[in-house]
Amino acid sequence: MLHAWERGVRSTRPRWSVRGEPWDNFHRALADSLVVLTNHINGRPVSGVRWRKLKLSEDTYRRTMLWCWGDEPERTAAEAAEMIRAAAALSLGIGEHGSRSCPTSKNMV
Repeated sequence: MLHAWERGVRSTRPRWSVRGEPWDNFHRALADSLVVLTNHINGRPVSGVRWRKLKLSEDTYRRTMLWCWGDEPERTAAEAAEMIRAAAALSLGIGEHGSRSCPTSKNMV
């Protein structure tokens, strides 16, 4: 799962701009996408208490969540793709959060 997200990140990275608005937009979208995906796999917003207790940055904690979710035994690429589609639909205000693609938090760090 984390690998698919990172491939998407690489494919959308601005290419011809050293700095400025394209990069600002990219970094904002990068952070937002990580929040949307991890909140979705968690089934609710992820509390900042979690990463502060573990003395991790928010970014590191959320990436670890994606890694753990995707590393669950027998997790398929189709399940990961469905989770990404469902999270994207929710971020656009489409769909319901109670869908089958919201796993329990049993495999979360």
